[in-house]
Amino acid sequence: MKTYTIDDILAMEPCQPEYNRKNLERLFAGKKSLSPFEILRKRISIDDKIWVGLYMLTETQRRKFACWCALQVSHLWDAPKIVIQYLKTQDESIMAAANAAAWDAAWDAVGAAARAAANAAAWAAAKDCAWAAAKDAAKDAAWAAARAACRKKQLTKIRRMLRKENARI
Repeated sequence: MKTYTIDDILAMEPCQPEYNRKNLERLFAGKKSLSPFEILRKRISIDDKIWVGLYMLTETQRRKFACWCALQVSHLWDAPKIVIQYLKTQDESIMAAANAAAWDAAWDAVGAAARAAANAAAWAAAKDCAWAAAKDAAKDAAWAAARAACRKKQLTKIRRMLRKENARI
């Protein structure tokens, strides 16, 4: 199984300032290297676990992960069939058509969203500020809960992909 040293982690250029050599030495607790699974069990944020986990995947695995993530939310928009087909197969021969279809759908959505935002702004201006603030707080809490659930699912997927990759080594 591939292991990672502090130098390997630093070479990934973490953007969080707490991931400097001194703090990484503390996280590694005297070990020269750690397996991906040891690193993912460390007490770091789930966002940081996902970040480092993605670096441990191959380029092909990262592409599959990105397509899997997109499929997880494909029900939230009217995705063209060619886009769904590409996300499921990663067939390079349809990538350009899927990309064009996705852009067309995105521009259509931008126009609809702009119209909806203008309408919502007019309604919000007419409503009581306290009610709007309470509603926004409820939306924020729901969003945070949904994001946390999504991140847990993503980390589970990365762990599975790493297990599969390490089983081949």
